[in-house]
Order: sequence, then structure tokens, then C-alpha cells
Amino acid sequence: SAEERGWEILARRGRVGANDEVFIEFAHKSRLLGMPKQIIARITDEGETTFLDLRSQSQFISHDLGSNAATIREFIADIDFNLVGQIVR
Repeated sequence: SAEERGWEILARRGRVGANDEVFIEFAHKSRLLGMPKQIIARITDEGETTFLDLRSQSQFISHDLGSNAATIREFIADIDFNLVGQIVR
């Protein structure tokens, strides 16, 4: 979860189950050099399907050498692992 990763919630808009879109903004520091990052999660409910869009941005450097993409890939992999075998109806 985001909490287990040390991601701090900065802002939230919408509620799961009540709104079609929920936005959550997180602050996080990279493992390498402790550089601050901003992570935005958008959850979109389209009835039969729910989409998760994640974006990560380093705040003070112009190129992160792939660390933002790695942050998102690791988080998605954890979500996939935790959802294996679960069916939501």
C-alpha cells in the first residue's frame, strides 16, 4: 500500500463508491538521495471496469534516470500481487 511505502497523502478529491473519479496526491522521497517526488493516483469507475492511472514526478531535477517509472512499476506489481485470486463482484 501507499502507506507501507511511506507515501504521505497531501490531497484527496472524491470518494470511492460515491464519485466516478477519485484523485489522491502523495508526497514521497526517493530511496536514492531522498529526493522529493509527487505521485498522483486517479481512480476512474466505469461501471464494469475500474481504471488506475498513476503519475510520478521528481520535483527538483529535470531527469530522474527512470526512478519515477520504477516507482510506478513496483506499486502496480504490488497491487497485482495482492489481487491475485480475488474476484470482486
